[in-house]
Amino acid sequence: MQNSFFRILIISFGTFFIGGTVAAAISVHVFNTYRTAQQAQERSFVALLSTQQAILLAAREDIAILRKDASAQTKRTLDEAARLRRELAAESASRAALATETSKAAAESAAARQQLATLQETVSKSSFDVASIIAAWRPRILFIRCEWQRVGTNTTFLAKSGSGLLSRDKNGPVVYTNSHVVSNSGADPAFCSLRSSVDGTTIAVGAANISRTASLDLAIIRPQSVLGAMTASSLSTASFCSSRAAIGDELVILGYPTIGAAGDITATNGIISGYDGDYYITSAKVEQGNSGGAAILLRQSCYLGLPTFVELGNIEALARILDARKFLQ
Repeated sequence: MQNSFFRILIISFGTFFIGGTVAAAISVHVFNTYRTAQQAQERSFVALLSTQQAILLAAREDIAILRKDASAQTKRTLDEAARLRRELAAESASRAALATETSKAAAESAAARQQLATLQETVSKSSFDVASIIAAWRPRILFIRCEWQRVGTNTTFLAKSGSGLLSRDKNGPVVYTNSHVVSNSGADPAFCSLRSSVDGTTIAVGAANISRTASLDLAIIRPQSVLGAMTASSLSTASFCSSRAAIGDELVILGYPTIGAAGDITATNGIISGYDGDYYITSAKVEQGNSGGAAILLRQSCYLGLPTFVELGNIEALARILDARKFLQ
């Protein structure tokens, strides 16, 4: 009876022990399964968190780039606005200066016109014996005709005419005229004819005896001999003006225009209106053909200089007089 009890007790204890072991094993298994699930869930959460952090970092970088671009664009806009304001200010200043200059030029022009009118009125009341002065200089004013010929045929294909002043220097008779009278685009003429209006005497001069200074529109013709009425004028040096003429001084232009009475000289009077480098500006009319003649200062009856021109179409206008002191010094 007692052994049976021990067997039952042993069996009960074994059963309890085995049951407890199984239960413990099941609990451990359940715990491990839960723990594994939790670890997987934690890893998933960590991965998700890492992804979110990467997205947030990229977003922050994008925002920084956008801010930088926005700042640069804002700076460019401000710089452009400042540049436009400066340009507008400069344009306004330029317009104001132009308006001032225009007003000043208009006032000066009106004053110059009034001064010119006054001076011309004074000229019209001149007490000079202009007729006597012209008569004294007339024998020295020569008509010049230059011809260009085709080589080998002696056929004239171009002729140009002008005026010249007969005088004398240390080398003998000399005629002063314009370079454009004796030049055709830089080409020398075959010859030039010089004619006196006093008796019609004409002499021919070859290109070898013609020299030019294009920068001054000046030409010098050296005739080897003179004839008739030219002789007396060639024996003495013309009276040249030794000092600068003043604005308002009266003068007369002598020459042979291509339009009108080409057989004799014409005279146009005026005043010294101003200066232009080596040239006087004159109100006296210089017609085509008159250039190269003589500008005579009335108050001293002296040779002032060489009438030249600014070409406007085929008409010589805006008269200039090359100061004789520039080529006779």
